[in-house]
Amino acid sequence: MIEMKKMPASNSSEHAVARGQIYHFLELAFGHPAEEGIEYFRRESTETLLYETLEKIEDSSAFDKEMHDCFERFFENLRKSSVEKIEGDYIMLFASNYPMVPCPPYGSFFYRK
Repeated sequence: MIEMKKMPASNSSEHAVARGQIYHFLELAFGHPAEEGIEYFRRESTETLLYETLEKIEDSSAFDKEMHDCFERFFENLRKSSVEKIEGDYIMLFASNYPMVPCPPYGSFFYRK
């Protein structure tokens, strides 16, 4: 698993790098959970890095109090849930009973033969 990391950037590119890091974070968060990935998201340093990165986004209105609360619940739920529950919830949302799932499946699900 590739972790979200702080990357040095010039002032002119800091906004673009921060936005890219947020997209990468979300990519990892919506990927199929594995124990290694779950442990990464359970770390307080991961949560801190996310909030520090969000502060670098020029249009911070896109990440308001409601979004912040959503991220807090995400981290809180990962820390208190078992790996089995997290995997089960993921399968229930994205894969179980395809094509009638609560959330659209991730792209690679469509490429299965």
